[in-house]
This record gives sequence, structure tokens and C-alpha cells, in this order.
Amino acid sequence: MSFKAELHKIVKEYQQQMGQLNYAIEVIKSDTFYTEDGKQYKINEINETKQNLDKLANEYLTTHISEFIAAHRSAEPTKDNDYELKVSNALKMIEMLGGNLTDETASQLLDFNMDNKQLSIFRTILENRCPNSWQFHQTFKRLDEAEELLSAATRLQESAAGLFDYTRPYSPSDIRIGDIEYYANVINPTAEGKAE
Repeated sequence: MSFKAELHKIVKEYQQQMGQLNYAIEVIKSDTFYTEDGKQYKINEINETKQNLDKLANEYLTTHISEFIAAHRSAEPTKDNDYELKVSNALKMIEMLGGNLTDETASQLLDFNMDNKQLSIFRTILENRCPNSWQFHQTFKRLDEAEELLSAATRLQESAAGLFDYTRPYSPSDIRIGDIEYYANVINPTAEGKAE
């Protein structure tokens, strides 16, 4: 299951369970069997269950995001047997072409299974050798997407601890869905360079 689908699953399950608990409270409020104290006691029990649900959902989300970030930070592509030769050749070409290097040429030079850490080093090298390297969007597209992905996941991780909170004045089903939707769309695991 993709990360985006997993986020949607967490939200949907939370909403369903919270909806059932809210319904149970409404049933208790209208029940004539319980005294007012008895109703309040039952409602307090359900609210305690809601707090536990918030805690579990936040912990699960935080753990899931942490695992996703760790997996993407440590992910390395399978390197060809001639990987070192390709890196060496790319460095030589960058040295030879210097400021005359174009985005298209750089993209072709670096078009092999290179991890993002190595690609980031090449970006630094190109920034020092080519004054126009900031325009190399084609060359560093995969790196930019990976950095955006990790940045979005990190921002989501920072807010995940309090994302689910039934005590907010608006409906619990509105649990900052906009936040999750935004990050789920940024963290698009089907795009090239973004693993599931």
C-alpha cells in the first residue's frame, strides 16, 4: 500500500470509529433508562475512549511517517558494475566543459542509477563550475522531488503528534484533513523518484 493510501486509511478508520463513539453519546443522552449522573458517567467513559483513540491514531501516524522517512533517507538504488567509472567520467566531463555545460548535457551525464546523496554532491560541484547550474531543472528533477518529498514528510511528522484531537471545537471528522491531504498529495509515491 502506498504512503498516500495508508494516510487515507488512517483518517478513514479514525473518522468511522469517532463517528460510532459520537453516535453512542447521542444515544445515551436521549436514553431514559439512565439518570443524569449515569448518563454523564457513560459519556465520560466514551470520552476516555476517544482520548485513547486520539492517542493511538497519533502514535500510529507518527510511527508510520518516521518509518517512511527512514526508508527514504536510507534508500539507495542498485548500482551497476561500472558505477564508479560512470561517476569518474561524469566528473571529467564536468571539468572539461565547465561553464559551457548545459542542463541537457548534465542530465545525460548523470543519467544512471545514482543515489540522491551522490546527486546532491554533483549539484554542489556543478554550482561551483557552472554559473547557470541553478537552471538545471531537468538534471536535478529527481533530487528536487526527493527533497520535497522528505521535507513534506518531515513537516507532517512534526504536526502528527497532535493531528487527531476530538476535543477541538469543530467536528472530529475535520481532523486537519487539509493537512493530511496536502502532504499526501505532495508525497505522491507513484511519481518517478518517489518510492512507495
